[in-house]
Amino acid sequence: MHYYKRHIGDYRAATAHLTLLEHGVYSILIDLYYMDEKPFPLETQSVYRRLRAVTEDERAAVDAVLSDFFVKGEDGYRHKRIDSELAGYQANAEKNRENGGKGGRPKKADAKQKKTQSVSDGNQPESQGEPKHNLNQEPLTNNQETINHSLSPTPHGENETTTSKNAEAPQAARESKSVSQAGLFADEPADAQQVAPTQKPSASEAMFEQAWAAYPKRAGGNSRADALKAWKARVTAGVLPADMLAGVKRYAAYCEAKGNIGTEYVKQAATFFGPSKHFDEAWDIPAQQQRTQGGGFMTARERQNAIDEANMRAFLEGEGFSADQSAAALPPPNDPMTIDME
Repeated sequence: MHYYKRHIGDYRAATAHLTLLEHGVYSILIDLYYMDEKPFPLETQSVYRRLRAVTEDERAAVDAVLSDFFVKGEDGYRHKRIDSELAGYQANAEKNRENGGKGGRPKKADAKQKKTQSVSDGNQPESQGEPKHNLNQEPLTNNQETINHSLSPTPHGENETTTSKNAEAPQAARESKSVSQAGLFADEPADAQQVAPTQKPSASEAMFEQAWAAYPKRAGGNSRADALKAWKARVTAGVLPADMLAGVKRYAAYCEAKGNIGTEYVKQAATFFGPSKHFDEAWDIPAQQQRTQGGGFMTARERQNAIDEANMRAFLEGEGFSADQSAAALPPPNDPMTIDME
């Protein structure tokens, strides 16, 4: 297949989290998939070679795109949407081949031919008591029922009954259409119209809300919509939502210990849930930031208090105080009356 439609809106919505390099990789993979009309092999070395992916960054981009947009199966990496379009294309091509073998496309049977009522003085029996048909009446159109008039003499009244019934059908259709339009445009909705119930969020989306609430705040932009797209892409690729939520909690504790919350050093959520899978990292807190008392890890304020205490101890010892005298002069740890030195 050497031609396909590219829906720009759908593509941008699904690939908002990709880097410039990953965009190029994905575009080439789409072209190759349409041309070959078959999945990519599980052995990715041949895929690297076809895309001329030589550096580590290029090969990492290939792996990320395959993981995000292709489903790994027994016969290789498949793309659901392209497979659907290829199936329709191949079915239409097979049908054209069959028609070509039969001598061309079959002619459509014209079962319903358009008939115009034409009444003349010579094709209807005349009597002094019967009125003649109006020769200037409006011709019938295709969207009305075809009226078949017998040109042979029939018993009196039979043609009139048939014509009357056929004339009532378009009128009933027009009245029905008027009623339906009244329901659509009236101030009050028609009884037949019902408001579709609001769909409940899926379990994955509900867990995303928990992750979004726990995610550390940052300075600058942090698009929730982009984060949700990246989250859904990982779920589609087989990542468990619970694993991503656990990664958010580890990262939040790390940012708290580092004092990064509310700064630009916090990653954007779309990047955190992106192809690099930062949620899988351990986010261990450096040992030097652990508490000296009580276990756990130091907060930013406790870290500042420790620095102030060390400065005060150095000042006292410089003034001739001994170590014991300096320790006695310092306030006890975690004293609420402690004033931080600037």
